[in-house]
Amino acid sequence: MKRVGKENLFDFVGDLEEAYEKAEREGDKALVESLDIIGLWEEDAETKWLYCIWKALQGDTESQRMSGWMFDWPRGDGKDTDSKFDKPELAVYWYEMAARADDPDAQCLLANLYSGDRLPRELWNGKLAVRWYEKSAAHKIPYGMLGLARCLECGRCCDGGRDAHRAAALREEAHEILKAKGEDDDGQE
Repeated sequence: MKRVGKENLFDFVGDLEEAYEKAEREGDKALVESLDIIGLWEEDAETKWLYCIWKALQGDTESQRMSGWMFDWPRGDGKDTDSKFDKPELAVYWYEMAARADDPDAQCLLANLYSGDRLPRELWNGKLAVRWYEKSAAHKIPYGMLGLARCLECGRCCDGGRDAHRAAALREEAHEILKAKGEDDDGQE
């Protein structure tokens, strides 16, 4: 992503202000909260994230995915995380934008949220997790394939219940892809 300094802020802050006002009018609470948390109105705003959201609003799927990642993975070393960014429900908003545009990595990340324990219980959705894992796995994204395999092994997310045979095939293929990339860890997840 292009590095943006304070001298370039005016290139995109005006558009973000318009997007913020439109989001307030239309009741898009996730966008309003995203921009409020980052600090659109603060002098020391984190310009790289503002630029990322600006690009995301223009349809850039990588920026949509990165905006989701910003809220999915709190900053810090685990001891000193910035809790204002620890908002997995906002990550869903941004990941879903990219996933709907057929970004397979965003599909996998969205499925991870829907199948994991980071979302509030009322937002957990096993059926959506399987749907997005299926789409990611169709693109041969190894971690999407492994996520789908986990769902198929336990059966809790799947309408058809467990499917150990398909899960094993997905797991084997995912590990082959990872091994070819030099990322496999002896067949372990």
